[in-house]
Amino acid sequence: MQKLPNWHRIESIRQWTPVSTTLHTSYPSPQGCWVQGEGCRFAVKNRPSVIEGSKGVKNKGMGKLTDKVALVTGGSQGIGRAIALAFAREGARVFVCARREADLEQAVGEIRASGSEASWIATDISKTREVKRLMREVRRLYGTVHILVNNASILGPRETIVRYPLSDWERVMKVNLTALFGVTKEALGMMIPQREGSIINLSSGVGRVGKARWGAYAVSKFGVEGFTQVLADEVREWNIRVNAVNPGGTRTEMRAEAYPNEDPLTLPAPDEITKVFVYLASSESDGVTGKSFEARDWLKKSS
Repeated sequence: MQKLPNWHRIESIRQWTPVSTTLHTSYPSPQGCWVQGEGCRFAVKNRPSVIEGSKGVKNKGMGKLTDKVALVTGGSQGIGRAIALAFAREGARVFVCARREADLEQAVGEIRASGSEASWIATDISKTREVKRLMREVRRLYGTVHILVNNASILGPRETIVRYPLSDWERVMKVNLTALFGVTKEALGMMIPQREGSIINLSSGVGRVGKARWGAYAVSKFGVEGFTQVLADEVREWNIRVNAVNPGGTRTEMRAEAYPNEDPLTLPAPDEITKVFVYLASSESDGVTGKSFEARDWLKKSS
């Protein structure tokens, strides 16, 4: 195949792509043919197994999530990143999204280094157009999604209701609740036809018992709990499970922002609380839906 004018070759992955384009996806294609990418064309030579921002080495062996496709929002750091890594270790093909490309590259690089398959795309889930693009990429790469973890959220100001800025209120609710609705609705478009799926929504202790100065964050998490129960009742006939998990205090940036004077070393690391997410994503939780889990309590019971 001849290189076209104004295209350059990336030797490490043996493909051609426009100089100005960062390529994050790859699609199955016959050897040496043109493929349509997101906003560009590229040529694949000898069908490489790894393309930047996309698939890594295929998972080996059998795990609890072998042959499953998992999408984790906010999967570039903290709890989302730990969940993505745990799913990959159990054999899942993992797609992560978040807003910052550098963090996504690091997270996916860590998954690939473990010998697992992962993809990413930078996404602001509060924007409908970007959510639709995200789900198109998931479908193009993997054909479907079996597991959705709605992890992405923002804290907002720690302020009383009477002093809470309207703009911050609207922003927190849009990211934490409306965007969760949008991502879930798109994922259901793939889950319902296959009559299979597990949706895991991250909640919070202040989304079950309200506390002063937690404002829109607490209210949005109450909404997540209600959304979980309503959706679980609606989709159980298609064998789709919907559950919520309160991770509890965990060593994350958001926790440090909420409690700046707290010693983070007194809290569990994100990778210490992932077992409950693997359980809910796997066939071990068949028939379990519409429930709210406390990650630490569940871990104690299962140990």
